[in-house]
Amino acid sequence: VTLYPALKVEPQATIAQFDTQHPQGADYVIVPAMSRDDDPEALRWIRSQAARGAMIIGVCAGAKVVGAAGLLDGKRATTHWYYLGELRDRHPSTRYVADRRLVVDKGVATTTGITASMPMALTLIEAIGGRDKAEAVARDLGLTQW
Repeated sequence: VTLYPALKVEPQATIAQFDTQHPQGADYVIVPAMSRDDDPEALRWIRSQAARGAMIIGVCAGAKVVGAAGLLDGKRATTHWYYLGELRDRHPSTRYVADRRLVVDKGVATTTGITASMPMALTLIEAIGGRDKAEAVARDLGLTQW
């Protein structure tokens, strides 16, 4: 699978295989920047996972994919500065937060890019293991704010 701009990843399963192996759906779906932010199969799957209760996380320009799936409508979000104008034009009901690296709103998280990797990881740790665990990891990493 080719991501954006030229990164390639080898999936462990196809969408059909994942759906068969995990009929209850995913807990979290991390959506990276993709070379095709309008891929109908990817958008359908992301929407179906959100409908099953998965937290959808758009990293950097992955917010374009999350937006194309219709999951940013009426929500607060952020993205890489380069794509902010494009996303505002495509999704006018989304309230973009320009001064935050990570925004979480009603089951959808978006980030500005690689600088948000630690806050995003700590948010996931908090969701899975609780606030105390996330704070302990942050302290171990020397992070006072996230």
